[in-house]
Amino acid sequence: MGLKTNGKFTVGGTKYSHPLTSDQLRYLLTLLKQVSFKGEELEQFATVTMKLQEEYTQVVKLEQQTKN
Repeated sequence: MGLKTNGKFTVGGTKYSHPLTSDQLRYLLTLLKQVSFKGEELEQFATVTMKLQEEYTQVVKLEQQTKN
């Protein structure tokens, strides 16, 4: 589990705020992995999943930076 920061970080003097923790993002990605979508929903599903993965990567990196 990641560091609990309530989605607020200061890195190099720059403030960053995210409404979800890495645990919450991981939970959403896990749910999306278990659901099957068809046809017209597939493109939107793929877009949302990719964006969540990018956010997860960024939040984890920021949590690790603020942890050190």
